[in-house]
Amino acid sequence: MANVRRRLFPVALLLLAPLGTGAAWAHPQGDMADSASYDGIHIDSKSGDVIITARDESQARVTHAGDLIIGNEDVAVSAGQRRLLLRYVDGIDSIERQGAEIGRQAVSMLGGFVGVFVSNLVTDTSSEDRDRDMSARAEPLKQAARKFCSTVRSQERLQDDIAAEIPAFKPYAVIDKGTRDQCHIDADKD
Repeated sequence: MANVRRRLFPVALLLLAPLGTGAAWAHPQGDMADSASYDGIHIDSKSGDVIITARDESQARVTHAGDLIIGNEDVAVSAGQRRLLLRYVDGIDSIERQGAEIGRQAVSMLGGFVGVFVSNLVTDTSSEDRDRDMSARAEPLKQAARKFCSTVRSQERLQDDIAAEIPAFKPYAVIDKGTRDQCHIDADKD
């Protein structure tokens, strides 16, 4: 259990950080955006569109209408490709919503964790009982995180399908094994 707490503590801090600063922030242009960054790449959601900045700092925009714009150039897409791009925008939106919900759950559970921890320290509770109490309280959050990780894996498969259909999208298929492997909620069971 201690191993789980060590692994989940940095994740919890990352999830709680946006809540302290606001899950969305104002851009100089005055509109709202959500953003995620990892390993030199960025995925921003702005006005219903998804903006992907690749490692080479080039950008692609997938619009809420299913258009693909790379740099300042519209990329011609078929009806089937447009459906994939629309699913991509929906998937990024789902990831953002699930991440925000996990953050809210983590904040609301924090008081309960502290209460159980203090109560167990004051009473003569065994470490096994403390671990069981904490695990039971963490289970809803772990369930939400498992769903989140599943969504990230599905989004990775979808972006790979898009890259196979639209080769120009390949540099923007930025959810990769390294990104996906950051989701290891059940690492304590390995």
